Amino acid sequence: MTDPFDVSDAKPLVTIVIPVFNGADYLAQAIDSALAQTWPALEILVVNDGSNDGGATRAIIDGYGSRLKTFDKPNGGVGSALNHAIAQMRGDYFCWLSHDDLFEPEKTERQLQALAQFGAPAVVFSDWKNMSAKGKVIQSRTAGGEDFARFPLWAVLEGRINGCTIMVPRHFFDLCGTFLEDLPTTQDYELWFRFACRFPFVHVPEPLVRQRVHIAQGSRISRHLDEASLLWMDMLDRIPRDVMRDYCGSERSFIERTLSFLNRTSYKAAIAGVDQLLADLAERRGAVPGIPTS
Repeated sequence: MTDPFDVSDAKPLVTIVIPVFNGADYLAQAIDSALAQTWPALEILVVNDGSNDGGATRAIIDGYGSRLKTFDKPNGGVGSALNHAIAQMRGDYFCWLSHDDLFEPEKTERQLQALAQFGAPAVVFSDWKNMSAKGKVIQSRTAGGEDFARFPLWAVLEGRINGCTIMVPRHFFDLCGTFLEDLPTTQDYELWFRFACRFPFVHVPEPLVRQRVHIAQGSRISRHLDEASLLWMDMLDRIPRDVMRDYCGSERSFIERTLSFLNRTSYKAAIAGVDQLLADLAERRGAVPGIPTS
C-alpha cells in the first residue's frame, strides 16, 4: 500500500465498489462515472449480488471486459456485497457507488486532496445532488455546518452522510470491522458510527455525487423506519456520557440536539425513546439536591 501523503510520483490506489442486484436499468451509467474519474490509480470492483433478471445485469458487466474486476455471489444484501469486495480489494481507500448513482469526474481526486490537506487518516465525505429516476437534478444537498474533524458524531447522529460520498482508509476496516449484514437498510450508518467513535471526519463542501431518487430504494420502505429507530437508540446508548458533555457541555444538551434532528424524520419510535430518555434524565437529576434538571 502506498502512503497517501507521499510527495513522490506514487499515487494511492482507490477502490470503487459497485454492488448490484438486478441493476440493468442504471448500472452502465454508474460504471461509466467510475471509469471517468480524473484520478488515475483506480480499481473498480462490481459485485453481482445474485441478480436473477435473466442475465441482463451480467451482460452489462461483461461488456466492460477487463476494465472491471467482477464477482458473483448469492444474494445477501448490500452489506454482504460490500463486505465481499472489502475482502478482495487492493486499494488504499474504499469508495462505495450504488448501481443507480453517479460520481462526478473529480470526486476521487478532490477527496484525496482534502485528505492530504488534513494531514491525518480520516473518513472523507462530501455534499451531493439528488436527481430523478431519469437523471434530472432535483436539488443540492449539503452536509456542512459543523467541525466534523472535532465532532464527527454529528455527521452520523444528524444524518448528514450520503454513503456514496464516503472515502474510507482501508485499514479502518481492520480496526473497526465491516458492515453488519443483518441490517438491511442501516448497515452504512451503523458502520459510520463506529468510525466516528474513533476517527475524525473531513467534509468536502462540494456536490461530488448524484443520488438517484426512485420508489425502489430500500430507505423508502416501512421496515427501514423501524430499523433506523432502533439504530439511533442504540447509538445514543453506546456514547459515553463524558463524550456527550465534551460535545455539548451536558448530557441533556447532547440528547436534545439529537432529538432536534429526529423530530425532522419519520423515526417515530426513536423520537418517543429519546423523549423518555430526557424525562428519565430530568427525574434522576431532580432527585439529587443541588443538581439542576436542565
